Amino acid sequence: MAEEILQTLLVINRVFLFRVPPLEVSNGHSASSWNLGEPIWSGSLIVTSDDKHCYLNFSSNSQLFLKVKVDTGVVEPVLDSSRYFVVKVEQGEKRAFLGLGFQERSESFDFTASLSDFKKHQNPIIINETPLDLSLKEGQKIKISLNLKKK
Repeated sequence: MAEEILQTLLVINRVFLFRVPPLEVSNGHSASSWNLGEPIWSGSLIVTSDDKHCYLNFSSNSQLFLKVKVDTGVVEPVLDSSRYFVVKVEQGEKRAFLGLGFQERSESFDFTASLSDFKKHQNPIIINETPLDLSLKEGQKIKISLNLKKK
């Protein structure tokens, strides 16, 4: 049986999770509507991946609090800040939205970059490895017409 290998993409020592009120604006969530002074949880975030999936692992004092599998639409940026995101958590038929906040803008950038890097490695651009032969074959001719104006 093959052992699954997890790769650590990012470790952030202090992140915050918030209650997210129901969506009021149809184009997205706003962190200013959360109670930013009172997070419901704080701890570390470790972003890991295996061959097929990416995971957000929220832990505190080495105890796993929440593990979220990242699929399309699971992590969305908010409209009013680059440090906050909405994370969709699903367990069976139940679904909840949590606000994810970072202390520093650089941490949120690293978070976004780690998710982008994972997506890029999952869907690599396929390059045709056969070199394209653009040379003229024997007996082939090219006719070039130049329309030059005389001065």
